[in-house]
Amino acid sequence: MRRTTRTVFSALALLTAFSVGAQARADEGDNDAATPPVLTLNAPKLEYKEVEQRNTGLAIAGASVFGGTYLLNAAIGGYAANQWEFAVPVVGPWIWAGRNLNQNETGDRIATLGLTLDGLAQAAGLGMMIAGLVTKHKVRQPVPQVMVAPSGAGLAAFGTF
Repeated sequence: MRRTTRTVFSALALLTAFSVGAQARADEGDNDAATPPVLTLNAPKLEYKEVEQRNTGLAIAGASVFGGTYLLNAAIGGYAANQWEFAVPVVGPWIWAGRNLNQNETGDRIATLGLTLDGLAQAAGLGMMIAGLVTKHKVRQPVPQVMVAPSGAGLAAFGTF
């Protein structure tokens, strides 16, 4: 929408400049056909201001990672298997691995690796979510400008929004 509006107003400004230039040449009465028409546009200089915004993208990504891994654990381990340890966020998989797995068996070591990665994914997601909610970053935003110029049939308005 913003790009379409800017394109429409830019086209209007260009047409306005052509019509103003043609009218000025017609009023001068200069009949020199060898001189090509010259169009000069003094486009407004875009001004920007810096605004601080929250890192919502980081917060949403962190909430997605944390929520996905935690809800999977809580639904399968906590509810279906009736293991309360999986209902504890972040450290629940490690608690369950420490209480129920024998580290002398290969299958239990592989399960411990998976549960460790699961706990790390929950911790990373929680960290990303908190960092996104707490921190801010600077963003350049254009300052809105509206210009009015004479045209062949009146006035034309254009600018940035």
